[in-house]
Amino acid sequence: MKKLLIFSFLSFFILSCEKKDETSSTQEINTSSIGETTDFLTKGQEIAMNSQKALGSQLMAKLQEGGPIHALEFCSVEAIPITDSLSKVHNVNISRVSDKNRNPNNEASHAQLDYMDLVKNQLKHGEKPMPLMEPTSKTPKAYYPIVTNAMCLQCHGTPGKEMSEETYAKIQELYPDDKAIGYKDNQLRGIWVIEMMNQ
Repeated sequence: MKKLLIFSFLSFFILSCEKKDETSSTQEINTSSIGETTDFLTKGQEIAMNSQKALGSQLMAKLQEGGPIHALEFCSVEAIPITDSLSKVHNVNISRVSDKNRNPNNEASHAQLDYMDLVKNQLKHGEKPMPLMEPTSKTPKAYYPIVTNAMCLQCHGTPGKEMSEETYAKIQELYPDDKAIGYKDNQLRGIWVIEMMNQ
């Protein structure tokens, strides 16, 4: 059951997106680019899953030790250092962003918001959310959805319902500008952003 809760944060599926030009020489280049895109999406998927597992397992432990408030205190201090350390291990930039961010540093860009709108529409219609390569990025960058489950709602649900008033008070103390509440099960909480570092 614990493994199910940890791994159910994310649903990852491979998608290749590449523009096609009319000339044959460009089409040959695109064939190679599509292969590289697929390779990076696959690698990024593994990194995102490993990152979620590393963070999720520790959050689960803190929830069991002291409940949502203990988990919030841990996350407010350790979440970014954990992802930073994993970035160094995998030689990529790893971040989490959202349209309803808790940490002010985790606000989604316009391109990321467009992708999140796409995923929300997929979830609304019962479709499986897919990752996406950012087409305008100078370095390979991919997005992977983070979908809520029951455990998430203890700190991201509705105060007085899935979330206790005590937990909500702690959130307001730690994150005065918090936007990350009011979620329901199987909704898009945010996305993992995996970007290849310049060599």
